[in-house]
Amino acid sequence: SGNLLGKTITVKIEYIYNYTIYCKVFCKIIIKSVVKIFYFCYYKFEGIMEFVADNTVNKLILLFVLDKMDIPLTETSILEICTSQNTWVSYMDCKDLLYQLLTAKFIYKPNTTNNESRYNITVAGRECLSQFFTKIPASLRNSITKFAEENKLNFKRNQEYVGKYYKNIDGSYTVELRILEPLTTDSVFDISIKTDTRHNAIVAVKKWRELAPSVFEDVYSKIIEN
Repeated sequence: SGNLLGKTITVKIEYIYNYTIYCKVFCKIIIKSVVKIFYFCYYKFEGIMEFVADNTVNKLILLFVLDKMDIPLTETSILEICTSQNTWVSYMDCKDLLYQLLTAKFIYKPNTTNNESRYNITVAGRECLSQFFTKIPASLRNSITKFAEENKLNFKRNQEYVGKYYKNIDGSYTVELRILEPLTTDSVFDISIKTDTRHNAIVAVKKWRELAPSVFEDVYSKIIEN
């Protein structure tokens, strides 16, 4: 009976020992699997977050541009500023992000008298920008600010002081010059003049972009105020 008891105890010890080894091996497998899953999810999530962050920064860039330009801008002007003259945002991203910002009511475009809508930043857009503008790299913010200071007047002229000409039956040219309201594009001032040559018509349209404000002020002061 003593030998039988000893054998039983030995078997039980071996069983416990083997069971412990199996448990350790199983736990190691489980831990390795969990670690792999963790790292996979972490890097996957990190990649998604980087994508979202990039998208957010691009939205903030557009808001920053509208804020610094401080004038309503057509889609054409925004694309020219952000994708042509500069490479702050890609062309396709720019068009898509404008729609997203419009949907989120961070920018708006009122009804206009023609098909060329003007985008402007809303109060909500400015508040959002004030909270998160530091996500835009400082060097890029400086570049945008400098560009706006140097080019705002040119974009204002191109958008608001417009002119065109056409040839008449008698060979002369009619030049139509207008000043448009910045946001709604309603015409606030119109001049139509006749010139003998196409060259003079072209020169008149070019000069209008420079002289429109002073011409308007002069006419208004002489006709309306007096």
